[in-house]
Amino acid sequence: MNNTRRKHLSEIQKRIQDIMRDLDEIRNEEDDAYTNLPESIQYSERGDTMAEAIDNLDEAISILEDVDSYIEDAKGA
Repeated sequence: MNNTRRKHLSEIQKRIQDIMRDLDEIRNEEDDAYTNLPESIQYSERGDTMAEAIDNLDEAISILEDVDSYIEDAKGA
């Protein structure tokens, strides 16, 4: 891989890492909001929806971490 493509991949990685940070911040805010709910609401449909959102954000972050790793591998190839 030439330096131009490698540099472009590095720029893409930076954007992915920025997105991961943003998602992590939103995930933490949602988790704090969920944690501060009364138990009766945590176990309601609203609480279930919030918990599912937290799980989905965790999964999205994990997938982006994998993507970042694959790009890093591609740059080294």
